[in-house]
Amino acid sequence: MSQPMKMRWHDLNPSYVTHYILRTDRSDDQRSRWPLPLLLTAIGILAIGHSVRLSVGLLAIDHWRTAPSFIIEHDHFVKDGLPFQLRSGSLHYFRVPAEYWSDRMKRMKVLGLNSVTMYIAWNWHEEEEGQVHRLGNVTGFLDTAMRNGMLVILRPGPYICGEWEMGGLPAWLLGKEGLKLRTYERQYIAAVDRWWNVLLSALSSYAYHKGGPIVMTQIENEYGSFGHCGIKPSDAKYMNHLLNLATAHLGAPMVEMLYSTIDGGEGPDAAKLADGSPWKGDPRVLATVDGSLSGNYSSSFANQKAFNAPGRSPKMWSE
Repeated sequence: MSQPMKMRWHDLNPSYVTHYILRTDRSDDQRSRWPLPLLLTAIGILAIGHSVRLSVGLLAIDHWRTAPSFIIEHDHFVKDGLPFQLRSGSLHYFRVPAEYWSDRMKRMKVLGLNSVTMYIAWNWHEEEEGQVHRLGNVTGFLDTAMRNGMLVILRPGPYICGEWEMGGLPAWLLGKEGLKLRTYERQYIAAVDRWWNVLLSALSSYAYHKGGPIVMTQIENEYGSFGHCGIKPSDAKYMNHLLNLATAHLGAPMVEMLYSTIDGGEGPDAAKLADGSPWKGDPRVLATVDGSLSGNYSSSFANQKAFNAPGRSPKMWSE
């Protein structure tokens, strides 16, 4: 007579128990001598185990189905509930041929970067007033970033600098009598509205909370070197108008899309931050700093923190 079969815990799986019960073709001597109560107990344990695993699995699925999020908490970026450090580099789709985008992004990842800073050159898309083209290059670039696992910091201007002709502003704007650039002036705002409504409508689905790569959108570019939001109402109104327009297409500030500005924060004087942003202490917009290489960035980050809302100032050197 054979000895009772020894069963290990990792042998207790439904397929084994089912196999054991259904194998009635063996003789009594070939079957193990497991008492029926023990078998029922084992089946009960398995049922509980599978129920626990099912519950855990459902929780994981529920978490996976939750909309992605990229927010700020306690002066840190938080991506999908976990602390995150943005490490970005610029790549200009209007300078680099499309065939090289993926290659360049792979090189960026090897260098330790996890995001791409993306300027949008308005005059590359609307060389003649009212004739917008090449938007496929913008969405194609974003698709390439997604395929390469790179996040995107969007910088749609309207003015981008970028060492590009007129900072990306179309030359035909200069032919409009009385038009004033980069402020709340009727003709300029009308042109910006037409352009951004077309552009941002095409980019709306690429916002991170919708499953796309865009985690942050910058409003204007180094506006403190041009405007004076603190003393010129038309400049502050211009910046607020841009924020409202971006929000309408890309999502609500703080919860669906992060919005930012960029200005020089060097030295003890943070005046450029106030000149370039009307949102001092406003949690909806993150003021970031830039400037030349330095051996110590502490004063710049101190200026940034003093300008931003409490708990809403992750250290960010944008250029």
